[in-house]
Amino acid sequence: MKNIYGKANNYKTKADRLTILTSYRKNLLKLLKEGYSPFEKK
Repeated sequence: MKNIYGKANNYKTKADRLTILTSYRKNLLKLLKEGYSPFEKK
């Protein structure tokens, strides 16, 4: 499984990292609610 943090660690401040991670979280939750499974092979 790939790293879900993307480029968040490239940001200098904690606030910047939290902003991008919050965005990732919202998008990930949306995908999971729509039925996406990261463990199924395509």
